[in-house]
Amino acid sequence: GELADAIVLHFIEGERQNGTYHLINTGEDATRYAIAREVARALGVPEERVVSKEYSSSSLRPSVMLINTKLPPLPSWRESLRMYIETYYKRGS
Repeated sequence: GELADAIVLHFIEGERQNGTYHLINTGEDATRYAIAREVARALGVPEERVVSKEYSSSSLRPSVMLINTKLPPLPSWRESLRMYIETYYKRGS
Protein backbone atom coordinates (compact mmCIF):
# COMPACT_ATOMS: atom_id res chain seq x y z
CA GLY A 1 0.00 0.00 0.00
CA GLU A 2 0.86 3.66 0.06
CA LEU A 3 2.49 3.57 3.48
CA ALA A 4 4.85 0.73 2.58
CA ASP A 5 5.70 2.44 -0.72
CA ALA A 6 6.46 5.72 1.07
CA ILE A 7 8.71 3.97 3.59
CA VAL A 8 10.70 2.19 0.89
CA LEU A 9 10.97 5.26 -1.35
CA HIS A 10 11.92 7.79 1.30
CA PHE A 11 13.70 5.79 3.98
CA ILE A 12 15.20 2.67 2.42
CA GLU A 13 16.03 3.89 -1.08
CA GLY A 14 16.10 7.60 -0.23
CA GLU A 15 18.44 9.63 1.91
CA ARG A 16 16.22 10.84 4.74
CA GLN A 17 17.69 12.18 7.95
CA ASN A 18 17.22 10.23 11.16
CA GLY A 19 14.30 11.38 13.22
CA THR A 20 10.66 10.83 13.97
CA TYR A 21 8.26 10.83 11.04
CA HIS A 22 4.47 10.64 11.14
CA LEU A 23 3.04 9.16 7.97
CA ILE A 24 -0.74 9.39 7.79
CA ASN A 25 -3.31 9.45 5.05
CA THR A 26 -5.04 12.72 4.22
CA GLY A 27 -8.69 13.45 4.88
CA GLU A 28 -10.86 14.35 7.83
CA ASP A 29 -10.66 12.52 11.14
CA ALA A 30 -11.07 8.76 10.83
CA THR A 31 -13.36 7.97 13.73
CA ARG A 32 -14.37 4.37 14.37
CA TYR A 33 -17.86 5.27 13.21
CA ALA A 34 -16.61 6.87 9.97
CA ILE A 35 -14.42 3.83 9.26
CA ALA A 36 -17.32 1.44 9.91
CA ARG A 37 -19.57 3.43 7.55
CA GLU A 38 -16.88 3.46 4.85
CA VAL A 39 -16.38 -0.30 5.16
CA ALA A 40 -20.16 -0.77 4.87
CA ARG A 41 -20.22 1.39 1.71
CA ALA A 42 -17.31 -0.50 0.15
CA LEU A 43 -18.96 -3.86 0.84
CA GLY A 44 -22.40 -2.77 -0.33
CA VAL A 45 -23.95 -3.03 3.14
CA PRO A 46 -26.67 -0.44 3.88
CA GLU A 47 -25.06 2.33 5.93
CA GLU A 48 -28.07 2.58 8.25
CA ARG A 49 -27.00 -0.79 9.70
CA VAL A 50 -23.97 0.98 11.23
CA VAL A 51 -25.09 2.48 14.54
CA SER A 52 -22.81 5.14 16.00
CA LYS A 53 -23.24 4.19 19.66
CA GLU A 54 -21.74 0.78 18.90
CA TYR A 55 -18.47 2.49 17.97
CA SER A 56 -18.17 4.94 20.84
CA SER A 57 -15.32 4.72 23.26
CA SER A 58 -14.43 6.23 26.58
CA SER A 59 -10.75 6.10 25.63
CA LEU A 60 -8.82 9.33 25.76
CA ARG A 61 -7.94 10.74 22.36
CA PRO A 62 -4.96 12.94 21.50
CA SER A 63 -5.70 16.67 21.59
CA VAL A 64 -3.29 17.30 18.73
CA MET A 65 -3.61 15.80 15.27
CA LEU A 66 -0.33 14.64 13.78
CA ILE A 67 0.22 15.57 10.17
CA ASN A 68 2.83 14.56 7.63
CA THR A 69 4.85 17.69 6.81
CA LYS A 70 8.18 16.24 5.67
CA LEU A 71 7.04 13.92 2.87
CA PRO A 72 4.57 14.09 -0.02
CA PRO A 73 0.98 13.54 1.17
CA LEU A 74 -0.56 10.07 1.02
CA PRO A 75 -4.02 9.54 -0.53
CA SER A 76 -7.13 9.99 1.61
CA TRP A 77 -7.83 7.29 4.18
CA ARG A 78 -11.22 6.64 2.55
CA GLU A 79 -9.63 6.02 -0.83
CA SER A 80 -6.97 3.77 0.70
CA LEU A 81 -9.55 1.80 2.69
CA ARG A 82 -11.72 1.23 -0.40
CA MET A 83 -8.66 0.16 -2.41
CA TYR A 84 -7.61 -2.26 0.37
CA ILE A 85 -11.06 -3.84 0.56
CA GLU A 86 -11.26 -4.11 -3.22
CA THR A 87 -7.80 -5.68 -3.45
CA TYR A 88 -7.71 -7.99 -0.44
CA TYR A 89 -11.30 -8.68 0.56
CA LYS A 90 -13.38 -8.72 -2.59
CA ARG A 91 -10.72 -10.58 -4.58
CA GLY A 92 -11.39 -13.74 -2.56
CA SER A 93 -15.17 -13.59 -2.96
